[in-house]
Amino acid sequence: MKRLRYLMLALVLVTSAANAVVIRSGVPDSKYRVADGALPALADLPFEGHGTLIAKRWVLTAAHAVQMMIAMPEHRYVIIAGKRIAVTYIIVYPDFPKSWAQWNQLLKNMKTENPSAWMVRFASYRATMHDIALLNLSKPLEDVKPVKLYLRSDERRRVVEIFGKGATGTSLTGAAADAPH
Repeated sequence: MKRLRYLMLALVLVTSAANAVVIRSGVPDSKYRVADGALPALADLPFEGHGTLIAKRWVLTAAHAVQMMIAMPEHRYVIIAGKRIAVTYIIVYPDFPKSWAQWNQLLKNMKTENPSAWMVRFASYRATMHDIALLNLSKPLEDVKPVKLYLRSDERRRVVEIFGKGATGTSLTGAAADAPH
C-alpha cells in the first residue's frame, strides 16, 4: 500500500506538463550538456521518449511518449544504463486518451484558426491534460538507483534540474531540422 501511495503521489506531482525544454538564447549550448552517466536512472524509450526510474520496477514518463509502445507491442521496452528491459504493462492516466485526441485535433486546426483564440484553447488543453504514464518493468533493476520522489511540500521557489536527451535549440532558433534526436 505504501508503494502505491508513493506512485500516486508521483502522478500528482508531475501531471503539469511543459510544452518543451528550451535553452536560453544568450547561453551557449555547451553550458547545458552533462556527461552521459550523469543520471543513470534516465530511461530511453523507443521513438525518442524518456522516463525516469522511480522504483526498481517502475519508470515514470509522459503518456504521449508511450503511444507507439501501446500500438506496437514489439517496442515495449526501455533502455536504462545500457540495458534493455522489457515493459510488462503500461498504466496511462485515465483521462489522457480523450485529451490526447482533443490535443491532436487542436494541432490540426492551428493554421486555420485565429491565433489568439487558438492560444486560449492551447493553454486550456495544456492545463488540463494529464500527460503521465507508468511503465512496469519485467524485472527489478538492482544495479541502478531509482530517483527518489520528493515527498515534502516546500518546493516553492526551489531550483530543479531537468535531464533529457535529444536535439537542442533556443527560443530564437528552435532545433535544427537535421538535429539528432
